Amino acid sequence: IYEAAYQAAASTAPAARSDWDVYADGKTLTYLKSPCAESDTRGRFLLSVYPQNLADIPPERRALGHESLNFDFERWGITFGNKCMIRRALPPYGVSRVETGQWIPGGERLWTAELAVWD
Repeated sequence: IYEAAYQAAASTAPAARSDWDVYADGKTLTYLKSPCAESDTRGRFLLSVYPQNLADIPPERRALGHESLNFDFERWGITFGNKCMIRRALPPYGVSRVETGQWIPGGERLWTAELAVWD
């Protein structure tokens, strides 16, 4: 089942290519990595969602201008064979852009990408 989902996502052009390829399908982002080593899953993932309308995000986040949905691989990712995959749903409100990437907490930024969203 994971291999089929991986192949379905990979059959389209990625929205961003970096250490991980990021695919956008509607309101879902799929992160793919092959080959994938344990070291690829250690960093924390950045996911900043910029709404079309600031009133759609919680008041305490409006000053930042985005909603932070950062995450760890161990909660959201799956490893099978030598591949890794993460699927993350975007919020239901209109989104103007997404920034994503990966970093080592307290250390270096590993990669970043900005995606335009087609809401």
